[in-house]
Amino acid sequence: MPRVLIPMGSRILVEDIEPIDELTERAKRAGLALAVYDHNKPKATTGRVVALGSDPLLHQELQVGDTVFFARYAGTLTNIDGKQYRTLEFQEITNILRELPDVPQRLINDPELETVSPPDEDETV
Repeated sequence: MPRVLIPMGSRILVEDIEPIDELTERAKRAGLALAVYDHNKPKATTGRVVALGSDPLLHQELQVGDTVFFARYAGTLTNIDGKQYRTLEFQEITNILRELPDVPQRLINDPELETVSPPDEDETV
């Protein structure tokens, strides 16, 4: 029977995105075997949102599928069916990375669309 983790209140459930360990990657490219202990591996600081709690503010700010950034030791780790998940408080999230929808090229090159440029530093407002 499948199991589901449901975060409560202002909590978010994220699936950790494992960081790239450059030393291990270089060793693999060189054809070397390198033993790295778990406590020496880099800690995850990014994750993909899997579920949101019931707080209405969460649903305004976040969507399932967003990538979020958090501190190295933030949240509570849980292993379910061989996957590592992290339960975060909303306040522990530092940034959100969201994929924006594609803008058709015809709209980008349309000369009739008005573009707004930042004011020059010499101009007085």
